[in-house]
Amino acid sequence: MSWSGFKKAVNRAGTQMMMRSGKVEGSVDREFDVQEANFKRLAEFTDRLHESMAKMLDHFTDLLEVQLNVAVTLDSFYGVYDFDQESDRRKVHGQSGVNNRDGISLEYLKVIDAIKREILPSVLDPFSITVLTPIAEFKAYTDELGRLVKKRYRKKLDYDMLRFKADKIEEQAEFAEKETDKHERTLEGFRVAEKTYFDLNDRLKLELAQFVSMRLAVLDPTFESFIKVQLKFFTDVYQKLATLSPNPQDIHLPTAQPKVQVDAMSRQQYAEGKLDESIQDILLKMKRLNIQEM
Repeated sequence: MSWSGFKKAVNRAGTQMMMRSGKVEGSVDREFDVQEANFKRLAEFTDRLHESMAKMLDHFTDLLEVQLNVAVTLDSFYGVYDFDQESDRRKVHGQSGVNNRDGISLEYLKVIDAIKREILPSVLDPFSITVLTPIAEFKAYTDELGRLVKKRYRKKLDYDMLRFKADKIEEQAEFAEKETDKHERTLEGFRVAEKTYFDLNDRLKLELAQFVSMRLAVLDPTFESFIKVQLKFFTDVYQKLATLSPNPQDIHLPTAQPKVQVDAMSRQQYAEGKLDESIQDILLKMKRLNIQEM
């Protein structure tokens, strides 16, 4: 901060204290106050929206990364998946080989890997271009207007203090000869501050009202893109995951074709709703094992 800027900051702080004590009367513009309140609410909502959308873009990637880690861990029970060979590798009696027990865990791993490589990139760019970028630009406009609102407040403080001084000069019956030049400089400063403040104040009243009224022209198409991008992402993911379903009748999308072969008993238990009971029975047997005697 320059020395001139520092002096202005000190003078404005003094003006604020005099206004709080009632010695200096602050100018009031009710119309501007209404427009400023509306703008501040819009700016607050815009900041929150931009922050949430940026997080959502990151969460798309994080979600797939977590799912891929889970898939890799699950499939690790059967072996180590080799993405080059597209099969599980394991060591049998000291020798490497292909795990013939490639079941749904391997298929799930392949599906999640395909979602991350094929579906995710097709969503990130459209989301960034049609959703995040317009909101970021809209936020940049609110930030710039916010700076002008703060500048207008500083100019208002300058105007109020010089108006107070000008009123004091006019209240005097006559000027002392030695103070005439000083008073003239004060009055000239007041006229300049008055013009600066009212020009900025009138311009901001108009621009704030126009900016707030134009918000839907930006947000409506952005919101539409936000919905469409999600619809595409989750539809494509569902179609991929639906190929893992043991029962074709559970899949409502015609493009999803189950390819995982499940044994007849598991398929029947799934259809009859008894698969959970079977799993609980296995867990109960494991619980009854007396590990301490081993």
